[in-house]
Amino acid sequence: MEVAQQPQRKGEKNEVVLLALDYTTDWYKLFRGCKTAGGLPIRVEQSEWKDLHVEASATEGVKVHIKASDNPLPFSTQKDERVVVPDFCLIRNFPMDIHDNGFKNMVIGLLFGDIPAVNSLESVLRCMERPVVYAAMLKLQRQLGPDRFPLIAMNYYPNLRASGYQGYGKTQARDKHDMQDITSILALHNDYYTTEPFIEHEYEFRVQKIGDHYRAFRRNSASSWKNNWGKLTFVDHEMTADYKLWVDEVAKLFGGLDILALDVLHAKDGKDYIIEVNDTAPGLMWEHEEEDLGHIRDLALKRMSEAYD
Repeated sequence: MEVAQQPQRKGEKNEVVLLALDYTTDWYKLFRGCKTAGGLPIRVEQSEWKDLHVEASATEGVKVHIKASDNPLPFSTQKDERVVVPDFCLIRNFPMDIHDNGFKNMVIGLLFGDIPAVNSLESVLRCMERPVVYAAMLKLQRQLGPDRFPLIAMNYYPNLRASGYQGYGKTQARDKHDMQDITSILALHNDYYTTEPFIEHEYEFRVQKIGDHYRAFRRNSASSWKNNWGKLTFVDHEMTADYKLWVDEVAKLFGGLDILALDVLHAKDGKDYIIEVNDTAPGLMWEHEEEDLGHIRDLALKRMSEAYD
């Protein structure tokens, strides 16, 4: 009888293989020369979800088959097909795309193999479904009260799941006739959809948390009612005690979110409304991107040190 082999942990390794899921940032470069606190060197393998195939076994552990990239980063391994046995995952690419091509099975395979990650694989899996995240935030609102945690109202219907991020999969119904037209189209699909009230707002802002580092900034579109779409402008926004409370409480969900951002509407009546959570791969403000990528790298190094030193 084969006995399940436990993954290597503290004191058993001579390097840590980091699987970075990202198609924009060069994590080979950012981790070059890095080591864990105990001196273990980091070897980076980077890929997009679409190029990944994960196999997991109780006796053999996890093997990740990676296709050669269509656009390999220079001086990297991405030009070659390869098989990787990851020790840690850094997830900076949401495991779905605008065409609703989900990579949930790949997340489950990595989770099956008990691979530590930022954010945790269990939280990534839970955050793939927006109503699941909303339900957890609604529970927070009931604990803290609507004044301390001002969450936007949402309705759920068991028909049509849209990939509603980056402004895709969202539309506006200005009256009941628009809504009837929209629901007639949604009826052709099988999954769920959600609705929210349209709030006349002055601006939208984002509250970001990366480990122990906090940031707030406004994000507005001059060309679309979707504030994350079209001609965008970004400006720093004051970080308040209320914003810190919101993001700290949400960071406790699903066993802990090391990286997250809350998108918030500031309405014309002066009230704020939390509209959604962006987990593991929120977009960064370009002006502070280099600094924040450094915070993400340092956070991943801290978690790798905890797992393997």
